[in-house]
Amino acid sequence: MSNVLKKSCKTLSVLVATLAFALAACLMYSSHSLFGGTNTAVQAAAKVNVKNLTMTKGKTYKIKVSGVKGKVTYSTSNKKIATVSNKGVVKGIKKGNAQIKVKAGKTTFKVNVKVETPSISKTSISVKKGASYKLKVNGTSRKVSWSTNNKSVAVVDKNGKVTAKGKGQAIITAKLKDASYRCKVVVGGHNVIKCPDTVTVKYGETKNITITAGDSFSYGVKNGNIARVQISPTYFHVGDKLTMKVKGLAVGTTEVEFKSQAGWRKVCKIVVTGTPVSAGTVSGTIHNVKVNGVKAYRSVNKSDPQLCVEGSFTNNASDKFDRISVKYGCYDKNGKLLAESEEVIRNPVKGKTYQQKFLVYNDYRIKVNDVASIKVINIIGHIRPDMQGKTNPYMKPQVVTNSGSTGVSISNVKTKYTYYYNNTATNCFFAYTLKNTTGNGKIIRVYYDVYDRNGKLIKQQDGDNYNSEYIRAGETIQVNFSTYGETIFGDFATGGFSKVVLRVVEVKY
Repeated sequence: MSNVLKKSCKTLSVLVATLAFALAACLMYSSHSLFGGTNTAVQAAAKVNVKNLTMTKGKTYKIKVSGVKGKVTYSTSNKKIATVSNKGVVKGIKKGNAQIKVKAGKTTFKVNVKVETPSISKTSISVKKGASYKLKVNGTSRKVSWSTNNKSVAVVDKNGKVTAKGKGQAIITAKLKDASYRCKVVVGGHNVIKCPDTVTVKYGETKNITITAGDSFSYGVKNGNIARVQISPTYFHVGDKLTMKVKGLAVGTTEVEFKSQAGWRKVCKIVVTGTPVSAGTVSGTIHNVKVNGVKAYRSVNKSDPQLCVEGSFTNNASDKFDRISVKYGCYDKNGKLLAESEEVIRNPVKGKTYQQKFLVYNDYRIKVNDVASIKVINIIGHIRPDMQGKTNPYMKPQVVTNSGSTGVSISNVKTKYTYYYNNTATNCFFAYTLKNTTGNGKIIRVYYDVYDRNGKLIKQQDGDNYNSEYIRAGETIQVNFSTYGETIFGDFATGGFSKVVLRVVEVKY
């Protein structure tokens, strides 16, 4: 190689080396300019994977912390609601709210925990083909996803509505993030129950009727005062024979209704018959309360006999009553009164008809099997307490004067009858004029003799049926309402006593 060429190669080598050095320097300068002249290691910020946690009681959830190489500690604000392990595993203990504190280095995080106790509304249902049933998961605010394991039998939508498609069984699953719940769906063509359409039983008798269960069912008696129904056993399989025990409690008709979850319904009519006992009243209308009819039946139970009495009444009396008492009498075959029973109609309305039904039992006074007849003896209206002292327009008996003292007359008689809160009494106020035409002063009494509608004198309580006055010779005395009023006894509801006689008698001491 020529010297010229060698010299040129050497020069080129120096030039390349110089350029390499310059490029390295340039890169070092650029690095210094962009990064402040130093090389720094960068680390991501610490964080947790959840801030608000909703979970199911008994389930667990692991809190994850990232961006931290050092130690992480956990604590709970309420161990009775939720606990947390040293590895961040939270467990729901009881329904309620708690807070989990996560400490990662110098950073502290708080996780709000809500513990729920969800449950599905039904664990099994029976539906007819084409019918629907709405299922729910109660006790949660979280989203529920629904699914079925057999779409040919039953399908379910996103809201839990189940629709029966074909005969068979399917499982509907309701799923939360940490729990799931199942409901068995049975779709079939069977009836809820197979039983007679009508069962007849005597009052006091118990009958056992065989029925066949076609499905799970509930049942109820429309009127439990007429008959009692019990079905056993309470646990059974579809197709099992069951016993329906029917006891007649009172004469009448009722029904037992069977229902299944699927919507099937079966009604069995129950007719209770009885042995009639003669029944009636002493009068068709008593104190303006009409007796529409009275019936009585004796039970067939010889060891514990009962008498069922039914009465129907229409209140045509005052609408000021707070109750009406109906008194019944039980008589033997010779007409002897064995016992009485008083039944009450409360808050009666004028013009309204009321039904009474009660039972007579054996006791120390009466043997039910000795009762040959039953009658309504009396009906008494009880005036409301707030009406006491107010004028009673229903009291209008005839008033007669009969002076029994020579020379003393009574005239200008006026009466005022007021309501009185007592079974058989009323307050009566009298205003009248007494005149002494003799030449002597006299002490006289004005007696009030009260007669019933049959003309019989009604005995009054001592001191309640007279007024004493001293009247001078030739004097006239005016006795006013405000001066004198008495309580007389009789049928105060309607003025049932026919008359009151004011009788003047001279008293000599």
